[in-house]
Amino acid sequence: MRGIATRALDVAADFDSFADLWDPLVTGDSPLAEYAGSLPRKHLLALGERLRENARPASDGRVRLMARALAVRGYAGERCGGTRCGRTRGARPLADMPSDGTKYR
Repeated sequence: MRGIATRALDVAADFDSFADLWDPLVTGDSPLAEYAGSLPRKHLLALGERLRENARPASDGRVRLMARALAVRGYAGERCGGTRCGRTRGARPLADMPSDGTKYR
C-alpha cells in the first residue's frame, strides 16, 4: 500500500427543536422506533432526558447533532490502465472527496 491518506468527514444535522429530533425517533418506522416502543415508559422518558442533556439545545431551542466518519484511502499495485500511474483506475486523491456530506462519486 502506498499513498495512504486519511480524512474526517463531518456532517451536521440541524433540528428546529428537541421535539423535531426526538419525535421521529420514537414514532417513526425504523429499528430505533421499534426499540423505543418496546421500552417501559419510565425508561423511554429517561432515554429522552439523556438525549436532551447530550444534545444541548441552544438558547433558542435549536439542536445541532454532528456525525463524523473517518475515511482512509490507499493504493495497491503499480499499474493502472496499462500505464504506470501509482493509483487505481478512476480513483481520485482523498483531497478531492467532498467534506460537506454529499455523496462521493
